[in-house]
Amino acid sequence: QALEKLIDPEITSDAILDSREFGVPVPARLMVEHLDCRVLTHDNLLDRDIYGYTALDSVKAIVSLTPQQLLKLYGGTTQRGAILANVTTGRSPMVAIKSSQIGTSAAVKPAVAILQGVKELDPLAIKIADSIHLPLCVSEIRTAEELVREIRLFDPRI
Repeated sequence: QALEKLIDPEITSDAILDSREFGVPVPARLMVEHLDCRVLTHDNLLDRDIYGYTALDSVKAIVSLTPQQLLKLYGGTTQRGAILANVTTGRSPMVAIKSSQIGTSAAVKPAVAILQGVKELDPLAIKIADSIHLPLCVSEIRTAEELVREIRLFDPRI
């Protein structure tokens, strides 16, 4: 049901790799550790609880979704983890998250952003995450397929 709320009929679902609600609140740090991440910004905020995650193919999302659709997806990830796969430098997803806040009265952003596939992290991605108080993490998992497999194995109750 939560996924149905996130996906409008006009939002192409091939950009969404996976999405899940947790049955219980989970400290973001547990998911970050499970996905073998390096924490780059705001480590102290990873003790906040999250209630699920949305995993997106970063390239497909940016190429195929409108700004309004991206806003709906990122807006749906408040108190959730945003897992962005197939990222090259991290700049585009951070710009998308920051720009999704423009014109909104409340901060519309995920509780944590996890990037996968980073070849060379753009320092601007770190500056943006820092400026909006967003924990930014880079997963060492090599492929998007492996990332999805690992996140599906994540059991926050253990």
